[in-house]
Amino acid sequence: MAIDSFVASPDPVATTQFVTFTMNGRNLGPGPADFWHMEITLPSGTSFVNCIPGCTAPGVSDGGKAQVTFDTLFVNQAFSFSVTAKVNAAAGATLNATASVSSAMSDPNLANNGRAASVHVVDLVPFTDAQKISMSSEGHYVLALRRGTVWGWGHNFYGQLGNGTNTNQPTPVQVDDLMSVIDISAGHDFAVALKSDGTVWTWGNNEFGRLGIGTPTPLTANRPMRS
Repeated sequence: MAIDSFVASPDPVATTQFVTFTMNGRNLGPGPADFWHMEITLPSGTSFVNCIPGCTAPGVSDGGKAQVTFDTLFVNQAFSFSVTAKVNAAAGATLNATASVSSAMSDPNLANNGRAASVHVVDLVPFTDAQKISMSSEGHYVLALRRGTVWGWGHNFYGQLGNGTNTNQPTPVQVDDLMSVIDISAGHDFAVALKSDGTVWTWGNNEFGRLGIGTPTPLTANRPMRS
């Protein structure tokens, strides 16, 4: 059995917010894994909230081990385990969690059975001086106009937050390389900004040519492009 990934999200996180630790992996063989077991050890400074799939919760209020056992995992079958916890640690702390898998079968490569993940606790800085807010019609993401710059948060699969990534964001992130903006609009899965010089800039999903960049070819842009 092998853990392919173990991550904490969101990172960073603020005190009193929730963080989810997720491990994903699969059974590499050589045979089925009987009575296979997954566990995530939460760091001190967090308190268990829930898990998917259902699991045995830690027996303590600070950190502790969440775990679950199943009958058989066949060769090449995937597994996933997520544990959500409330962050109680103060800003400045780094919280370290661990994940492990095991079974009744002897594993030929024990190094595959464990992973670690860290999350950083920060102070939340209030977002101020917003002049306009625009939210997509589905409520998936939000844009804010702030002193000539554009900020966004929420769903970012198509790069509609414009920050150079396709990662969802729980707190405001600034759209890359975009200044002197006077108006914004959050579309279905793309965004538009009007600058003071009259130019129009777009980012996100170009389906139907909605970015106005001269091609109807389906593509995504996670940074602003001039229309």
